[in-house]
Amino acid sequence: MFKKSLILVAAVCILSGFAYAENSRLAPLMDKGTFAANAGLSFGWGIGVGGGAEYVLARVDIADVLPLTFGAAGRGFFSSAWGYGFLDLAAMGTVHVGFKGIGLSSEVKRWIDPIDYYVGLGLGINVLGGNYWSNRFPLGLASISGASYFLNDNFAINAEGGYMGYSGYGMIGVLFKF
Repeated sequence: MFKKSLILVAAVCILSGFAYAENSRLAPLMDKGTFAANAGLSFGWGIGVGGGAEYVLARVDIADVLPLTFGAAGRGFFSSAWGYGFLDLAAMGTVHVGFKGIGLSSEVKRWIDPIDYYVGLGLGINVLGGNYWSNRFPLGLASISGASYFLNDNFAINAEGGYMGYSGYGMIGVLFKF
């Protein structure tokens, strides 16, 4: 119940910003033509390393206020648990939204402006799984969801969670824009 209430309060705060944003225009943190790479520590089937790269291909402005950007991304994760090594790879399409320039009070704006939210959907493959995956087909649905908190225009702290075929994971790391 607490989570639902918190999400509702956050949504009302963000949407109320649109109502009071006079002549403001949101600027995406991941805009068309951006290339970014992320890397970090992953967890799920044990502790491991993960990362990926993405290129933002398109931008659509909804009602000339809310920009959505669309990209193509690749992700990979390696971890080890119970004597098995797991290597998962995925290719996916992504959608980003950021609220930079929403027109909220300066105190709230300071925390919301540097955040980029994203989701992705695609195809994942388990390349290495030892005998653990021996009786399963290694291809499956891949999905990610995460947020990047930009400390400057080209560097962010990144957290994401996802699913790659048969493996769920979380990752905390960094993101670099080029």
